[in-house]
Amino acid sequence: MLTRTEICLSFPQGACFHQAPSILIYRRILRLIHRICCMQKSERCQECPLSSNCRYYWITGSHYKGYPGFLCPSSPFEKRKFKPKEELKIQLFWVGSCEELKSTADLALSEMKQTLMNQFFYLKSIRHERVQESLIKISSLTFITPVRLPEEFHSPLALTAEMNDWYQKWYQTEFCLKYDPENPAQGEWKSGPYIRMESTGLPTRKMAIEGHTGTLALSQPVVLSSGWKEIGLGKTNCIGGGKFETDHSI
Repeated sequence: MLTRTEICLSFPQGACFHQAPSILIYRRILRLIHRICCMQKSERCQECPLSSNCRYYWITGSHYKGYPGFLCPSSPFEKRKFKPKEELKIQLFWVGSCEELKSTADLALSEMKQTLMNQFFYLKSIRHERVQESLIKISSLTFITPVRLPEEFHSPLALTAEMNDWYQKWYQTEFCLKYDPENPAQGEWKSGPYIRMESTGLPTRKMAIEGHTGTLALSQPVVLSSGWKEIGLGKTNCIGGGKFETDHSI
């Protein structure tokens, strides 16, 4: 299960931002979740004795040790300068049971009082909807933003399987992924050079999209949920890492 929050902002006087405005909105919502949920603000998340009952710790994937359930998979090259009356459309995603916190997006925007980094905006619309997933059969994955593969994974498919296990355990949902994990010829991962992009400051840590772009060519088709294309792969998919394209058939 995947829930999408779509936000449309208009800048009547134009606007200019130092980083992706989608990430600025995402950070404000995360900050509100932290403010509402954290009961020990003097403690570091990793050391907090109340972390097992904290919704902020939970929705950030055990404070980024795992995979966050609230995502802003925007492009790292998102437009930052707007002419008068131009609009910005933002998509945020809530994985599985994380949707119970989706109303914090409405509250955070209300608290901003039509100002983002001293730039005036109109909130034209905000809506929440369940993403209608479909099954796609793929023969290749081409990553258009960097993904970092942990050492124990030889392929993005193994990473996808681990993410699915995490989503099932912590967020009570999963996305379809069908392949033979014991087949040694499941695919060949051809990656480009290592890339590290600018850091993004989130409420309790900094993170950066880093890793490799590249193509995974499969020796036999794999069936997976279209939801993976919406959210991307890896631990930085919450800020736009691990986005990929496929050649697929339904």
